[in-house]
Amino acid sequence: MEPKSVTAPIAIELSNINGGISAITVVSVTICGMLGASIGPAILNLCKIKNPIARGSAMGCASHGIGTSRALEESAIEGAVSGLCIALMGVATSVLMPIFNRIAGI
Repeated sequence: MEPKSVTAPIAIELSNINGGISAITVVSVTICGMLGASIGPAILNLCKIKNPIARGSAMGCASHGIGTSRALEESAIEGAVSGLCIALMGVATSVLMPIFNRIAGI
């Protein structure tokens, strides 16, 4: 479950490297992306978040590629920021996950 906030190829490799079950990882990443893309904009509207940079960041960090395509439908700025956030989440998770696992003794 640790790598669920990154895109599927990165999540699978992180899961394999850290002794996880890649099938469960793929399912959790897919469900997270689909839920984020389908209800993410409604939640952002409910929270009255109008800034396209904030909306794109939220969609990219939470719902990966599916969310980025949804953010791109909203506006070009949201889509661009969302794509950037996917990359940043991938790098941050790839670097920090092994460090946190070492600290936790996993």
